[in-house]
Amino acid sequence: METRPYVPWDLMERFLVDAFEGYGVPEADARICADVLLESDRRGIESHGCNRFKPIYIDRIVKGTLRPVTEIEVLRDTPTTLVYDAHDGMGMVASHHMMEALIEKARKYGMAGGAIRNSTHYGIAGYWTSMAVNAGMIGLTGTNARPSIAPTFGVENMMGTNPLTWAIPTDEDFPFSLDCATSAIQRGKIEYYAREGKDPPAGMVIAHDGSYMTDSQEILKALVDGSAALTPLVAGLAQAGFYDEIQHCLADPAYSARYAPPAPPAYIPPAAGQQPQGSAGANVQYCPICGQAAPKSARFCNNCGTKLDGSTL
Repeated sequence: METRPYVPWDLMERFLVDAFEGYGVPEADARICADVLLESDRRGIESHGCNRFKPIYIDRIVKGTLRPVTEIEVLRDTPTTLVYDAHDGMGMVASHHMMEALIEKARKYGMAGGAIRNSTHYGIAGYWTSMAVNAGMIGLTGTNARPSIAPTFGVENMMGTNPLTWAIPTDEDFPFSLDCATSAIQRGKIEYYAREGKDPPAGMVIAHDGSYMTDSQEILKALVDGSAALTPLVAGLAQAGFYDEIQHCLADPAYSARYAPPAPPAYIPPAAGQQPQGSAGANVQYCPICGQAAPKSARFCNNCGTKLDGSTL
């Protein structure tokens, strides 16, 4: 049962906009930043929503590593490509301008891609791919990050949590969207756990001695001094038991009934000495599962995907 106090969305939006403006962010830009943070919380991604407002944005503005006024310089502009220099301004603002420009290019030429140099944290990656989906397009985005992940079987943080995110329109009431880091857990999630007095599952953070850490407060300290690292996505999820959960889900008859592909039609072999309809003699082979004709050189059936062995019948 949820016990945290409820704050209306419109009140949070006004607070965020006013606070960003108070630290020098222009109003229009402040509204973009506030919407990105709130959208993260609306999606239940509390690791990247208002949770990050102070440590990632306000604190960095105060330190001078993040400039509140975003001065975008166009370094390259072609019909289908675009390169910006954000000069350490608000990453969310630069990304919003970039996506708007790329969407217009894609409308005219079918596709477009861009990159931003000297940018900063741009919030949830899924916000930007959703802009493409809302325009009826496929969206793809990624970004770099400081080293915080240990390679598989390693303990030293050598890789970033670099997300590679995409979204695709569907014929459902919602798009397909994949938005995740390349680590089993993200620092913002650990910050959220620490604030809630919770700990992450074992297997998501590894210490230099090879043991797994589960104390959120200790993990945050260890990540700062470099004595711990996040585990990579596949290895970390396997250790934490998530694959067992996925396997359990796939074994559920209700899931299988809805999502399993239809069974291929039964193949009835022709009578002895009779070639299947459409036969071209020795240059044709037939799938043993669905009976589809295929060239003798084909390795797989183009109807059901069965591996072929080259036999004619």
